[in-house]
Amino acid sequence: MRRVLRGGIMLCAALLCAALAVRPDAGAAEQVALGVVVPDPPDGRAETGAPRVWAADRLAQWSSLTVRLDQEASTPPSHALRAWHKAVNRLRGKPLEDQIEAVNAFVNAAPWVSDEDNYGVSDLWATPGQFLARGGDCEDYAITKFFSLLRLGVAAEQMRILVVNDTGRDLIHAVLAVRTPRGTLVLDNLVPEVASLDGLRQYQPLYSVNLQHLWLHKAFN
Repeated sequence: MRRVLRGGIMLCAALLCAALAVRPDAGAAEQVALGVVVPDPPDGRAETGAPRVWAADRLAQWSSLTVRLDQEASTPPSHALRAWHKAVNRLRGKPLEDQIEAVNAFVNAAPWVSDEDNYGVSDLWATPGQFLARGGDCEDYAITKFFSLLRLGVAAEQMRILVVNDTGRDLIHAVLAVRTPRGTLVLDNLVPEVASLDGLRQYQPLYSVNLQHLWLHKAFN
């Protein structure tokens, strides 16, 4: 993921996002490991001390994903998608945390496969149909978990695909964060248990996205 996100990245404006800032001594390469094209502020100057939020389609990977989702929805479901629909439907009516645990376990059973091996490209955010048929990397697990819970009625506003600097493993990683009555829970393909975000101090947020918005959690200069 680190190699993928560092390749071909553009950063169009200097900015400061105050919420959930990561460590201030991060190197320049790490500071642009976002895969995000950031729009210029309206007056050409970056605001300091103010959270920066944009429409989700500012993230090129997310915009491409939504196009393929529309294409997937217009065709008969594959065997993999039918199995996914069946597994998700069995969870309807269960308590939210039971749904979260079950979705995490179901999706984590898929094999990890790099985008280069799967598609011959450095970075592609897969649809659930692509991921469940072919496996994928960390953001693909998070995406399929997001849409699994969305099918179960969890509001998109409660969830974010969160890209982090994992200081414990020294890599850039993606997880799904879900806001629940007992706090924000993290669904992670690297560990079987759902965990509280508060306990994951090694995960330093870089950016996050859901259906509506893109948030940057990082200071740039």
